[in-house]
Amino acid sequence: MDVTLDIFDTSGRQLWRHEESGISTDGAYTLPWNLTVDGGQRLQTGVYLYRVSVACDGSKKTSKAKKLVIIGNN
Repeated sequence: MDVTLDIFDTSGRQLWRHEESGISTDGAYTLPWNLTVDGGQRLQTGVYLYRVSVACDGSKKTSKAKKLVIIGNN
């Protein structure tokens, strides 16, 4: 399975991207993340957008986008 996770600000600017390939053994896929963006800064309290894209066995990528709310990240 190929998994891509993108984090965007509400203006649509990409802040962070993570890509990896692997096999989910329990039907879930977990990605550790310390809430820092590509420049090394931590995300501030606010609303962001994330998009997860998944492909399996050479299939076309499927993606889903949702809101991400960060509260009290100091």
